[in-house]
Amino acid sequence: MNRQVVAEGIAAAVLITGIAWGARLGWREYQTRLLPYTRVVPTLTPTPYVDPTAAREEGRRLRLVLDHIGAGIALRPVNPRAAADEFMQALALDPGNYEARQNLIEMGIQPPPGPAITPTLPRPTPLPTVTPRARR
Repeated sequence: MNRQVVAEGIAAAVLITGIAWGARLGWREYQTRLLPYTRVVPTLTPTPYVDPTAAREEGRRLRLVLDHIGAGIALRPVNPRAAADEFMQALALDPGNYEARQNLIEMGIQPPPGPAITPTLPRPTPLPTVTPRARR
């Protein structure tokens, strides 16, 4: 073989290897830095910030209300007066609690004045500021 043909073959092999190496590095860069940004869609709604301490205290208060209601329901057939006291304690913690008010009314006891007797609806889920895009 001619030396020139060998040199051209080596040059072609080096060129192909360089292109393949560059493509591999480019693909890695795309996957690690650019692709995560393509999977989210920014929105204009702000993300609500909930104070963790306040949320914890609210959870404790609601748990205590549920404990009083549960105790009242359990005591209702055995000791109606103690059950009424449990429902009243639940209303002292959460004056608008529908279940405690309804149980007192069913027992024939007028609940203390408070908000209207309507069941509380769950709060709507806030929209996220970043919506994940489905993978293709």
